Amino acid sequence: AGASSARSASCSSGSSHVCRGGSLAALTERVAPVVGTLSLARDASALAAARGLPAVPAAEFRCAALSERLCAVPTQQLPNGTHQQTGPSGLQRDYAAWAQGEAGFTFCSQPWLFS
Repeated sequence: AGASSARSASCSSGSSHVCRGGSLAALTERVAPVVGTLSLARDASALAAARGLPAVPAAEFRCAALSERLCAVPTQQLPNGTHQQTGPSGLQRDYAAWAQGEAGFTFCSQPWLFS
């Protein structure tokens, strides 16, 4: 354990695959293109629904695993076995970038993703 383990990604699987750790920048780089495509599909589905055509329910575009990953707070295990927070969650960092109007993709600009 230590600061390096707080930064490394570890994954567990159950009914869904959830990864914790790693950097927000790396996650954003991997996910932003997919989110762009999902956004187009979501918009097309909403347009179809508005015209009375079959559409994918909006809830199908939400991603619980992404929500959980972004809300995970980085921690490190202390010698006494307890855990200490080592920084803000990915969602807190993403919100700060979004609120400051930083250029580029932010998850907070896509609230429909969150469960």
